[in-house]
Amino acid sequence: MWKEKIRGYAIVEYRRLLFMRAAIVFFAICAGLLLIRFYTTGLAAQGGAAPISSERRVSTNSLSLQGMKGAVLQWMKRNSEMPDEILSSIYDAASGNPNSDLLLAICKVESNFNPNIKSEREALGLMGIRPAVWLSELKDRKILQSRRDLYLIRTNLASGAYVLQKYLMRRGKLEEALNDYVGGDPD
Repeated sequence: MWKEKIRGYAIVEYRRLLFMRAAIVFFAICAGLLLIRFYTTGLAAQGGAAPISSERRVSTNSLSLQGMKGAVLQWMKRNSEMPDEILSSIYDAASGNPNSDLLLAICKVESNFNPNIKSEREALGLMGIRPAVWLSELKDRKILQSRRDLYLIRTNLASGAYVLQKYLMRRGKLEEALNDYVGGDPD
């Protein structure tokens, strides 16, 4: 009887820890998105004290892509110890996706922009892709050819974008999709 109580307690604690991790990841991603928007819309230059006027918005929209890249790379550098070349490669690979800010925020949370990381749950690369769960489907979709490809920046970002898109289509809400992403379960 006491073994069942301990087992029940362990299951509850495990679920609580998973929920807490999902909540932390979600809030960290949201914070990252806000910081990226903050630095790319010119609020940082204004001190963030006042809303952007229509004149400022026009000048911000006419900023060169290089200026926006610089602002995002500064944010990435402040949040990672990776070399500038790696961060620039990550930015360039993510910028081809319409949800690049979200992908970069997930990379910050999952790997701290380290493309060679492997988690204790066997999640690989920038976006924390679990090969045990996704490798076969990613191969079938021709996103990658082998497990090693998950350490390649472009391939890992493409894999993470695919996984996230699948969850978004199924759930319809970003919060629920991110919770599923953290859990790594395709079903």
